[in-house]
Amino acid sequence: MKIFLMLLLVTCSLIYAQPDFRVSGYEINGEITIENPVDLSFGRYEVYEFYLEEGDHYSVGLNSPDFWPAMFIVTPSKEVIIKYATTESNVSIDSVSTETGNWEVYVICDTTQMGSFNISMNFTDKNSYAIKPESDFCDGVQFYSAHSENNFFFLNKSNLGKFNDVKSISLVQDETNQLVVKIVDDSFEDLKNKLKTCLGGKWLWKNESEKTTYSQIGSSKKIVLTKTNNGNVLTFYKNG
Repeated sequence: MKIFLMLLLVTCSLIYAQPDFRVSGYEINGEITIENPVDLSFGRYEVYEFYLEEGDHYSVGLNSPDFWPAMFIVTPSKEVIIKYATTESNVSIDSVSTETGNWEVYVICDTTQMGSFNISMNFTDKNSYAIKPESDFCDGVQFYSAHSENNFFFLNKSNLGKFNDVKSISLVQDETNQLVVKIVDDSFEDLKNKLKTCLGGKWLWKNESEKTTYSQIGSSKKIVLTKTNNGNVLTFYKNG
């Protein structure tokens, strides 16, 4: 069985000319049953198909409580990347696409096994993996907002990045999965106006005395600007 995934690299764009950042991530809960096809050379399997462009970063993770999983990634030119579980239940592939076209991921178990599985898939195009040091405020807002699409999966200590006027930046790895940006040299009111310009008409905002919350229409994305004694803090929250 082959399932085609409509992979949408979400574009976060502004109301005027700015770089587009494309990031996407989602999970699939599936099950391999007696109805799935069997290849005697490797086992029982399920296939998902997705589209990548050359240079896209991708990460695919697979786990199952019921079987020892294996995963094949098949490129458009039919090169096969094989990954077997390093523990009894988990396997993952993190890489950069070398080709443009339709890719396939095979979820595999032994011919004698069946059961449920979870597959997580995260993607970003080559221009969205890291922010350029010379990026301005709106570029930075657009970049971090785009990465909230997949809970900041690709951002870590080595590529959190920094844009102009930023004092510090940190990723809070807890259940809220926040990205916290401390900003200097701007008044609270100036930043409120900048954010409105950067985010455009697809966001709503709620003003409080020392805090403004921005919510994207049609999603659970949220950005909070807070005035503190040590400067202004911009917090990006994960989508979902």
